[in-house]
Amino acid sequence: MTALVALGLIGVAVALLRGGSFAGWARIHVRWPALALGSLGVQLLLHNSPTDHQAWAIAWGPIIWTACLAILCAVLLRNALATRATRYPWLLAAVGVGLNLLVVVANGGFMPQSADARMAARGAPIATDQSSGPQLRNIVVMNDATRLSLIGDVIAEPAWFPNANVLSLGDLLLGLGLAWWAFGITLSAPRRAARPWSSSPSLRFEEPVRLAD
Repeated sequence: MTALVALGLIGVAVALLRGGSFAGWARIHVRWPALALGSLGVQLLLHNSPTDHQAWAIAWGPIIWTACLAILCAVLLRNALATRATRYPWLLAAVGVGLNLLVVVANGGFMPQSADARMAARGAPIATDQSSGPQLRNIVVMNDATRLSLIGDVIAEPAWFPNANVLSLGDLLLGLGLAWWAFGITLSAPRRAARPWSSSPSLRFEEPVRLAD
């Protein structure tokens, strides 16, 4: 997650260095924002305490999470089809979520994660201990039975990142798409160049008017 946020900030920063401004953000129009926010909100609620310890969440969590990914992918595609200027960033982000959805469906509602990548990012194995009580988890350890492992969580974030985690190819494409979109929005409203002081009406010097003799 840290890497996704960092990519978005980099997109904004590069656009600002190239003369963009934040004015463009006042004009953005995102289609189906309620669906997007609802999907993200449900995922956040589902995978955090106390919801992730509830029996219904453990039983239905994988299906609900898969549905949330499908909704988010649909929102991204809707915006890609509706907005020509930022179509390709939206499409790239949609492909990223689509890849995540594909691997999650192929593995029964869970994202397979590389144990080696987890150790590289966090210095600790994937938690599988349920001794403190059953808990919903959205990841499983990769093994020989894992399907589509190449597009699972195999990319370790640098260990020095705050709360470093493991990303999938889909996560990376999603982050790049959002960074591209943020770059385009910021660059769409260039900063106005300051006018020279001599051209300012309040500072303009004129020849004195001469009265006829």
